[in-house]
Amino acid sequence: MSACKGANLRFASLLITDAGAMSLIVSPIDIALRKAAIFWPTFFSMMHDMDDQKMDRSKLKSGLQRCADFFELPINYYSSIKSKPDSLRRLKIRHGRAAINKIIKSKI
Repeated sequence: MSACKGANLRFASLLITDAGAMSLIVSPIDIALRKAAIFWPTFFSMMHDMDDQKMDRSKLKSGLQRCADFFELPINYYSSIKSKPDSLRRLKIRHGRAAINKIIKSKI
């Protein structure tokens, strides 16, 4: 699932640990509709070009960083952790900076 400011840590926790989603990609800020209308197709097209069969974590991180840099947008990528069902991973991806990876307990 991808969303523009439609999610936060609590929503990500509910969606991933309780509903069984694999990941959630969201910008923590409001994005102008015109920018969002270009960002998401660009991202998904890039992901398809990288691998048209699956999206693994390293490719997602790379694609999101490239889009965050190009569009100058902050992105939060939340994902499940198979070995820690009570936790989730939050990757903060920011324009021009290295991503920050953090494991968070899901029951907040």
